[in-house]
Amino acid sequence: MKTTKFGLKSLWVLGLATLAGFSSCTKNEETRAWEPVKIASAYINGAIASNVTSDESEAIIPFAAGTDISNMKVKLVVVNGKAVDFPDDTYMDCRKPIAVKLQSNTGKTVDYTLKVTSAPKLTDFIIEGLSISEEKTFITADKIVAQVPVGTDLTKLKVTLNFLNGTLVGFQNGVEKDYTNPVSFSVLGVDETTSYPYQLMLTDQEVGPAAITDLKFNDESVASFTTSTVGDKTYVRTNISAFTDLSKVKLNITTGYGNTIENFVNGSEINLLNSPEIDITGTNGILTKFVFNVPQIIPNLLWSKDKTAILRTAFAVVGDKFVTCTGSGIVLNVYNTADASLVKSLDQTGIDKTGISGIVRKVTSDTAGNLLVMDMAHTSKTLVVWRWKSVDATPTTYIKYTDESVANVRSAGINITGSLDGDAVIMIALSKTTRVLKYTVKGGVLNSTPEILEAPETNSFFAAYEQLPSSTNVIGGSMNGGTAYYIGLLNKTFSTITRKTVMAGVSDVRAIKYKGRTLVAYVAVNAQGGNKDKYKVCDVTDENENSLDKEIFVYNATMAVSPGNGTTDADFAMINGKLHVIFTVEGKYIECFSLE
Repeated sequence: MKTTKFGLKSLWVLGLATLAGFSSCTKNEETRAWEPVKIASAYINGAIASNVTSDESEAIIPFAAGTDISNMKVKLVVVNGKAVDFPDDTYMDCRKPIAVKLQSNTGKTVDYTLKVTSAPKLTDFIIEGLSISEEKTFITADKIVAQVPVGTDLTKLKVTLNFLNGTLVGFQNGVEKDYTNPVSFSVLGVDETTSYPYQLMLTDQEVGPAAITDLKFNDESVASFTTSTVGDKTYVRTNISAFTDLSKVKLNITTGYGNTIENFVNGSEINLLNSPEIDITGTNGILTKFVFNVPQIIPNLLWSKDKTAILRTAFAVVGDKFVTCTGSGIVLNVYNTADASLVKSLDQTGIDKTGISGIVRKVTSDTAGNLLVMDMAHTSKTLVVWRWKSVDATPTTYIKYTDESVANVRSAGINITGSLDGDAVIMIALSKTTRVLKYTVKGGVLNSTPEILEAPETNSFFAAYEQLPSSTNVIGGSMNGGTAYYIGLLNKTFSTITRKTVMAGVSDVRAIKYKGRTLVAYVAVNAQGGNKDKYKVCDVTDENENSLDKEIFVYNATMAVSPGNGTTDADFAMINGKLHVIFTVEGKYIECFSLE
């Protein structure tokens, strides 16, 4: 047999542990002793009550509206003490508060109140001479709403209301009354103390689920809007006739009859670019969440030209003109932005075609009316960019970029931010690489040594990147590159902030600053499928992960023609003092839309 020996030290530790356990029990008992005595619940007619609320002075036990509480068997559940002289487990009239005397574990006596409640319940609702559909009658805790037949004279109706557990106050049954506006009254509860306010609302308008019947932006009705329900949310798509700053819109919502807007004050300013949710409760008492999608400008086509009218691969807006290139030799034509009428061809005097492809596919312009045209460079190691200071000027060679490490340097896209006469950033994307050349201009002087940046992915043919106005971030797109079909918002080191996949890609982009907002235009090639494109304008002012979802203009192009190599372009134009946007896809239309 094994013997276990305890030394004095072990006994001492054991004693401390025992004492600690005893002290802990004593402390818990003392704590409970000082907790207040109260009614925690009760057995009513033999069943434990639920949803009880209680504190140190009263307990409230609610029952469904219209419950007969005049003769209920009550047995109290008291904590931290007991009831004194209470006739437990006996029937009693609970319509009025019941006084109970409680005694705490410390012997203290407390005057306590037990309240068994049941709100009034409407049992009869009669409109003399009318038959009211139950499907068009909605009763909530404080409203009675009913839809009467269209054409009913609301000014002379006789209504009768009867309630269980309540007495009408401020309302006379069967008396002719004007119900053009909601009629307020109250019902006195069975305790003869509690008043329940009601509104009686009669209308020949549609009642039921929450609805929006009209919207105003900045005190003007929107052109149109539609709603669609997906899951537990209803989405609102708003169409507007002209560009406006959607980040701060004074919004007014007209709802269906008797609806209540819960979390928005009409006439307040709201940011509609962030898809806000506004809760509206219908006359059926059910809350609906309305999600406001980014409003879109209704496409207003100014003019449209197919490839037989204007042969081009790309274009750039210069003041009230736009310049096209054809991708076949160096053919550069000038057109009026107002009607796309031909003005002339650009002067090509002095262009040195030695050692170059002699083909231009991309043109771009700056804010001062300068134009840059870029050689495609099929077989040369040198890429050349020419500059026209206006559409009436003669060209000069502006940039020459040579790379002896490759078989040929082929251009993909070119964009300017700023003014070549002042400060500017020029970005040239190179084809079939990730390389992007970033040239800077300071005080009208070009730094001829570019910074070499790396795009997120290799493009197969075309890509373009443009630094956003008043920013170091960059907008860009790529196409014909396997997974590199995208438009993306990048930071200055070309790390991705956000991007969107586009079915067949984006080969050019254009950004402007207009009325304090940064707008980006691009063609999403084949975004509809079936070789149909989408023209898009986004408000990217916030320059965050959601910016490319803030599409304020979307147009589904109708022409289904294979784009060939898919060269696209987009640019903004001011025509008669109004903002316009022009889009093109090679082999398809060049089209101009008014945004204002």
